[in-house]
Amino acid sequence: MRYALISDIHANLEAVQAVLAALKNEAADVLLCLGDVVGYGANPEECVALVKDSGALLVAGNHDQAAVGKIPLAEFNPFAAEAARWTAGQLAEPSRTWLGGLPMVSSVGEVSIVHGTFDDPEAYNYLVSVRAVVKCLRGQPTRVGFVGHSHVPLVFVPGEEGTLNLIREEEAVLDGGQALVNVGSVGQPRDEDPRAAYTIYDEVSNTVWMRRVEYDIDRAARKIIEAGLPRLLAERLWVGR
Repeated sequence: MRYALISDIHANLEAVQAVLAALKNEAADVLLCLGDVVGYGANPEECVALVKDSGALLVAGNHDQAAVGKIPLAEFNPFAAEAARWTAGQLAEPSRTWLGGLPMVSSVGEVSIVHGTFDDPEAYNYLVSVRAVVKCLRGQPTRVGFVGHSHVPLVFVPGEEGTLNLIREEEAVLDGGQALVNVGSVGQPRDEDPRAAYTIYDEVSNTVWMRRVEYDIDRAARKIIEAGLPRLLAERLWVGR
């Protein structure tokens, strides 16, 4: 089985269009989306429609849930909260219902997906420490797991005596044990590479590929500004932070 994985689109229509076009050349059997279809960007309704039509298997992200009132905006920074309120007013009722019904964790074949962490999916924790990654791996229902949320593509592989190996290369051959992969962000990368990110996993070769694709950042950023959303949300697209 060959999987294509996308996450954190954040209502960036130009980015997700570029990624879906690139995926046509990847010969993937299954498309998985790890949440945050909306939030921050200027095209939430259009992005929901594209992802629905793609046939992807999805899980919920915190911005998806915030936009439909399932988690409080007090948990967000002021810029994210403002974008969530704006997004809520842009979504049609069918899109709200669809976003509100997404599961927290899902598995297909030999892989599992979640937006935040497997050990506590509703907390939307970030994997910012060895302890957090180890806890996530312990809650992972399959050998290979995929997460989003931090917007930084990275592979975590357990080492000896509780250590972790971090793999940042564009191609990583896994060793057959457990692995946890952050697939990066389609619509708002934060690793100082502004190109849209997605991930391919081939379970036969046990290989992960971290892909990047150019998109029209100027157009996506201009629409954020024209919508009256915080300018910071546009500016960060140019620098990938």
